[in-house]
Amino acid sequence: MIRKVAGVMLVSVFFWTTASFCQSIAVLDFRSVFEGYYKTKDYENALNAKREEVRKEVESRLKKIEDMESKLATYNKKRQEKEKNKIDKERNDLENYQREQLLNLRKEYQDKLSEIRNDILNVVEGYAKKHKLDMVIDKSLIVYNKETLDITEKIGVILNSKKK
Repeated sequence: MIRKVAGVMLVSVFFWTTASFCQSIAVLDFRSVFEGYYKTKDYENALNAKREEVRKEVESRLKKIEDMESKLATYNKKRQEKEKNKIDKERNDLENYQREQLLNLRKEYQDKLSEIRNDILNVVEGYAKKHKLDMVIDKSLIVYNKETLDITEKIGVILNSKKK
């Protein structure tokens, strides 16, 4: 708790000192812009569809393994051993598939987050330059600000107007 208060105080002192040198400051709710950006929603839907495909594939492979196991008792010992080896291979293949898909989904998720973040930062930078702003501060770092300083909605409109 003390760290948090000290951090807020340090950030406040920084902004107070910096603000005295700045002529024009704006505030942005980055989280709100991120959540309202069409790409965030589109990418989330695409990733959810891929997760669902992976889930279905895993279920299918598990069903296949269960079917193979249910037939084991009907085989003689020699065939049972062969089938157990096949089952073990299927299980290993399934584990590898799951691990690979999880890594792929995580990487794609991180790549999309980075792309969205860069899109937002580029629009904010362009807006700041166009409107001669000295500083844009994330709203989560501020205790109070005049509503007239908040450019969140304006940035959201600009970002979402680029939807093709």
